[in-house]
Amino acid sequence: MRTAIITELKTITDFQNRVYQAFCASSNTTTPYCTVKMLEDPPDSRNKYGSFKGFQVFIYNAPDSFVTLDALAKKVRMTLHNETLITDDSPARFFTPEYQMTQADFFDDVKNLFMKRVDFSFAIGRQ
Repeated sequence: MRTAIITELKTITDFQNRVYQAFCASSNTTTPYCTVKMLEDPPDSRNKYGSFKGFQVFIYNAPDSFVTLDALAKKVRMTLHNETLITDDSPARFFTPEYQMTQADFFDDVKNLFMKRVDFSFAIGRQ
């Protein structure tokens, strides 16, 4: 699933293929770029055979303007929200992320970059 999400995010030309797994971007990565962090899959309280899986997209940019980050967050949301993605499993699995929220502006003082986080979730079956 992570690969399918990253592949879809790479269609956003602003990132120019600079889409990474969480914590995997080097300290000298050109901005803007984003990372994808997968979350836990808590059970659905209304369906014992279902659960939700979440993921977060962290968008990083040079510390000059949050307006650029706002535009990128919107592109990320438009690229992933309600889009059916396909895994490379055999057989392939399908899932449809749903936009949850965009977090507040953040300054990453370790990387010296501005950052925004966009959260998504999707339904999955439990065995």
